[in-house]
Amino acid sequence: MNNLDDLLSQPLAKISNNDFTQQVIKRINNYYRWRSVVLKSLSVILLVLFLALSSPIIWLSQLGKVTDFLSLKLAYFSQFNFTLIFQQISQQPLIAIAILISLLSLFAFLEE
Repeated sequence: MNNLDDLLSQPLAKISNNDFTQQVIKRINNYYRWRSVVLKSLSVILLVLFLALSSPIIWLSQLGKVTDFLSLKLAYFSQFNFTLIFQQISQQPLIAIAILISLLSLFAFLEE
């Protein structure tokens, strides 16, 4: 039993890894940098698309429709119907773009 304890207590021999660890860390950092750039550029593209397609008058009328819809649905929360919400969002692409911008901004913020 002492022989096993002696073997386990000796330090391990050095193994050369040809900078494997540094290469892996560099690849991980490059991946996260690339992901951050993609998320931020997607959110900027969607924001520009949103601004190009909408005018303040259209946006305010759409916002009024959404608030009316949500206030009606939240009053009857026990009968909440997600398919109806998705249908409303799909009929109003500006709201879908705004939701996508919000989600992308949230993910980009969480990356940092």
